[in-house]
Amino acid sequence: EGEENDDDDDNKDDDNNKDDDNNDEDEDKILYYPNRALLSIIQECKQYQQSFFKRVESSTRCITGTILDRVISSATSLSPSTEETASTLQKEIQTTFRPLPDGYYCPITFGILHDPVIDPEGNTFEHAAVYNWIRVHGTSPVTRTEASIDDLYPNHALRELLEQEKKGKGDGGRDESLIHPSIRKWKTEVPPKISDADVGGDLEPSDEDEDNYRRI
Repeated sequence: EGEENDDDDDNKDDDNNKDDDNNDEDEDKILYYPNRALLSIIQECKQYQQSFFKRVESSTRCITGTILDRVISSATSLSPSTEETASTLQKEIQTTFRPLPDGYYCPITFGILHDPVIDPEGNTFEHAAVYNWIRVHGTSPVTRTEASIDDLYPNHALRELLEQEKKGKGDGGRDESLIHPSIRKWKTEVPPKISDADVGGDLEPSDEDEDNYRRI
């Protein structure tokens, strides 16, 4: 009987160890959300680049044809008017602003995102706006399925893209005039807070709301 009791104790210990291992695995489990905003931005950028390069190619052929015609007819160097046309084309290419991707905008505020957060369904929102929406409605603003504030996480990928738009690419940045006008305006805006009425907030949010908001 003593040996049977010892075997039972060993089995219980093994079961407890397995439970502990399972708990550790649950704690270490990483949640991956489908980043719909990022995917749409990638797709839109590809489409824009294809159409943009087609326009540049067409314009370049036109300018090249004009230059060749003038060189052949005059057998001299480029005339001032031809050089001016080429310069105008280059400037136009540099200052042609592409449409900003839809993924940059919050589906609640319709403004460019200042503090993007993502939900389990992969939708990205302005932090303060979606926080207040879920707090009041308890659902997703997009799909109307049940939603929880605890399931919101920062969308770091989208935040990084917006920072690049704001600062410009390269170590030295770029001329402010070459930054998209909507981004220049967005840079001057104050990010919304959960107390702002524009995003469905209360004038005096509770301490619990403030703590939960800062947690994300």
